[in-house]
Amino acid sequence: MRTIKTILLSTLLTFSLSGCSYVWGITSDEFKDQLGEDINSTAINESFKLHKLLGGDAERIIIVDFSLPSEENRFFIINVNQQKIEHATLVSHAIKSGFRKPYQFSNTIGSNMSSVGRFVVGEMYSGKNGLSVRIDGMDKGVNDNARQRYIVIHGATYSEFEFFEKNGQLGRSEGCFAIPMSLHETIIPKLASGTPMYVYN
Repeated sequence: MRTIKTILLSTLLTFSLSGCSYVWGITSDEFKDQLGEDINSTAINESFKLHKLLGGDAERIIIVDFSLPSEENRFFIINVNQQKIEHATLVSHAIKSGFRKPYQFSNTIGSNMSSVGRFVVGEMYSGKNGLSVRIDGMDKGVNDNARQRYIVIHGATYSEFEFFEKNGQLGRSEGCFAIPMSLHETIIPKLASGTPMYVYN
């Protein structure tokens, strides 16, 4: 698997957004120095296609890589303007999708499974899990029931690495993307409405 360092250099630096070459005016070596995480190449390509589809104006892009086990960083925020990975952290998948690693996904209401594909961030709110943000699925029949299923991004204590150390896996949600509670008030305010999100498996 090629790393984000390779994929972003070959794809993002020349990717066309709204008819303009996606070039940030830095050398490949300078760009490499700013990055330090591996992200699946398909996820990179699809997330930037989504960024273009949504107008190319979003400051950030979210990538979730559910091909990885839950104790590895799977939730990535790429800051397009600052040309770097802004956050790389843990995220829990749904209870009926698998244990350490999800293997099945659903769009069905009440399935308690995760969904994959293209999403767009909606509105922030404060709920039973504290600060949270709603998302809408963009792929018909794959994830377009996300809002009806109340699938959101929120914080959870069961998504902390300490939980994995004690239990051998992260806790699991009912379908939501649960990130560490210790980080959610830092991360969620950065997820403006319209932010593209691509979930890979």
